[in-house]
Amino acid sequence: MLDEFFKGLELARAEVIPKHGNPRLYYDSSGLPLFYTMDTVPGDNYIEVTVEQLAQGRYDVRVINGKIVLPNSNKHNKLIPTDEDSTSTTTTNAMVVDPAGTIKWKVRNYED
Repeated sequence: MLDEFFKGLELARAEVIPKHGNPRLYYDSSGLPLFYTMDTVPGDNYIEVTVEQLAQGRYDVRVINGKIVLPNSNKHNKLIPTDEDSTSTTTTNAMVVDPAGTIKWKVRNYED
């Protein structure tokens, strides 16, 4: 009787995947994640993922050649002057402050 109890307990702990679909990651044409779901949604840009990947729900990944690629941990960014993108601000120190507000900046990404 005690053995049956422990067998039932093991079954209760087993991970159950709902029967209505497989976990999927839908992504855009550049490989950026749109959403994770267990539902079938119209569209061709998706890959099947594991239950763990679904639970993590990472949006910092990319889909390349049908596989999830994690971001490089040796990545860093640098602001550089440019003739395009956003201008600096005179009201916040969260960005580069230019009293005249004439310098424009963009982010350059580096990977080691």
